[in-house]
Amino acid sequence: MKKSLLVLGVICGFSIVEASKFNCNFYKNSFLKVSPNISNLQISTNPDDLLIVARGTLEYISRFETLAYIDFQEKSNRRDMLTGLLSCGNYDIDDFRQTLQFIISTIELGQKRGFHVINDPDFLKQHFDFIKWGHPCSVGWGSTKTILDKSIKLTQYAIFKVKGSSVKTEKFHFPLYLVPSDEYGMSKEQAEEQKDKLLRFKYTRAQILKGALWNNGLTKPLVWLDKNGFHEALMQGSIFVIMPDGKERKFQVARDNGFSDPSKRYLFFSEVMGEKSKKVFSKPDIELRGQSCFAGDVNVLGFGKLICIKFKNKKTGIEELKLGVLADTGGAFIDNPFQLDFFMGIFDNRMQFKDAISLFPDNVEAFILIKK
Repeated sequence: MKKSLLVLGVICGFSIVEASKFNCNFYKNSFLKVSPNISNLQISTNPDDLLIVARGTLEYISRFETLAYIDFQEKSNRRDMLTGLLSCGNYDIDDFRQTLQFIISTIELGQKRGFHVINDPDFLKQHFDFIKWGHPCSVGWGSTKTILDKSIKLTQYAIFKVKGSSVKTEKFHFPLYLVPSDEYGMSKEQAEEQKDKLLRFKYTRAQILKGALWNNGLTKPLVWLDKNGFHEALMQGSIFVIMPDGKERKFQVARDNGFSDPSKRYLFFSEVMGEKSKKVFSKPDIELRGQSCFAGDVNVLGFGKLICIKFKNKKTGIEELKLGVLADTGGAFIDNPFQLDFFMGIFDNRMQFKDAISLFPDNVEAFILIKK
């Protein structure tokens, strides 16, 4: 369905709930429908991986009214989280759902034919509206024209494989603890209301590492890591651990000790069992694939958006495009729409990860794609 020109904007230091009270013209200088010059550019996206992420995201959107997505999002505001500020214009949740459905059907057809038009930039321009966002720039004194700079900061994240032990050793003496049993059956909100009585909120990271939780009867170490492995677990929130017998186990963050100071914050983990133990999932339980999904500010941009980034490859010097779905988020993105975190996949070590991200610049042009 053909849409008229969309001009929107971003949140400036307040939540989506507060932002919705204002006229959307307040944000008109930060989002703009454009016609980018991309015809001769290469799209280096794996269609099969993008398909997995798009399917999982669409499935989540179809049941969003009965599921909680992120802790700070109230049920009444989930629709705002799915649409973002694009709901202020001529787009709604049906447009975003149709976008994912179109991507899925297009890739599935490409799999049957053995050729993927999704990697053809002219195909994208023919079938999608491109909504660019960024910091508005002045183009001269007295000018009424609005342009957006290449101001979307691009970072990358990954999941790492590290070695560990089921028992404490001289090398592996940093524990990942299970959530204490005194809050079993409680939601995070219920636990927060009783934090003065619960073990999880009692100690800082330093106190826990010195043994404050050892042999207390309410929790136990799930696994022991070395300093580097422990750091990666806290940084990424998920970790694959290779045990001495070669068995691979996966752990992901469940809750934390409630300290806002990063140096005092400790994460409690759970072990992922079964088929999911071999894959990576975002907070709403969507399977993530390397270089096919982004984490970002879902309150502003809207969860599940199809995103295209345009950048100059630092290794080849050639401009290219990558596609991905906004299927993850985190505390760093609250009121921070000018950054995207690109999921790179699972790596054996930091050296591999560093090499994989070396082609990306620090800032990119970014577009939300919406089916016409």
